[in-house]
Amino acid sequence: MKILVLIALILVGLSLWVGLNLKRLLRLHREVILQREKLCELLAGRHDLISRFADSFAPELAKLPDLAEKLQGANRAATNLCDKQLAERVFAENELSDSIGLLLQPLQKELVASEEYVRLRDEILTTDDALNLTSQSHNQLAARLNYMQQLLPVKLLVAKFGITPVSELAMQDSFSRHPLQLTATRPAPRRTDVQRGTNPTEAV
Repeated sequence: MKILVLIALILVGLSLWVGLNLKRLLRLHREVILQREKLCELLAGRHDLISRFADSFAPELAKLPDLAEKLQGANRAATNLCDKQLAERVFAENELSDSIGLLLQPLQKELVASEEYVRLRDEILTTDDALNLTSQSHNQLAARLNYMQQLLPVKLLVAKFGITPVSELAMQDSFSRHPLQLTATRPAPRRTDVQRGTNPTEAV
């Protein structure tokens, strides 16, 4: 009798453990989806920003035809992938990030006195920071989700819930390879400034 009670307690405990982990798994899955939706919104906003930037500073971009074409070509390529899986878009988006940093370097000294340039530049910087933070959050959640899918007996049940392993996204910072020299103090320090120990008047 005691053995049966013990077995029953073990089965109840195992059922509770599986149920709890499935609940956590489903919550993580929802959070990953939300982070991906947020990334898509940010990327769409960045495409719009680049188009506005190109329209506002067409004469200045005409002086840098190779860089301007690289930027606009990368923006078109990334925009045309909006309906694809996010993982498929990362390469095109990283090409766009590299083009943004490369083009803003020579324009920074020439246009730094322009309020419109500073406003659009800061919008791009803010969007870039949001993309980096969101992709980092996505990757942390994806790593936890993938780990939990390997736990037994949860591993045997995840297919029934339509949950599959999630790829981490290697999003590139637009200014990691091409830092800007900012001479005007911005309202608040950027996350990257805090991490690097710089202040807003130094390289970003």
